[in-house]
Amino acid sequence: MNRAERRRQAKAQKRGEATYSVSKNGLRKLTHEVAEEQIAAVKSEAVNEALILMLYFPMHVLLTDYWSKSFRQKIPSFIDKVLSLYSDFQDDKITMDEIETELWEVGGVRLQKGD
Repeated sequence: MNRAERRRQAKAQKRGEATYSVSKNGLRKLTHEVAEEQIAAVKSEAVNEALILMLYFPMHVLLTDYWSKSFRQKIPSFIDKVLSLYSDFQDDKITMDEIETELWEVGGVRLQKGD
């Protein structure tokens, strides 16, 4: 293969590859957008995983201390109601303040964040 053939072959390979020029700010913007998308996906997955994990504690207490005989009949309704409330919270139909106020006024229960 002579030099001219090698040049033709190199040009043919370059035609198949697209080359883009990006400024520093453009690169930062692109990487920031990708990072934001990944962060949003991870946050959503983490919140859903935390919700599932936190449902196990009340379900276990209901099973062992309150509904030992009727757990199988009552738990599907309980979970549906919890998930419905969570869905309403995500859709901004109800706020955490409203839930806290109702729990305090009706049930006399208040959860406080510690240090």
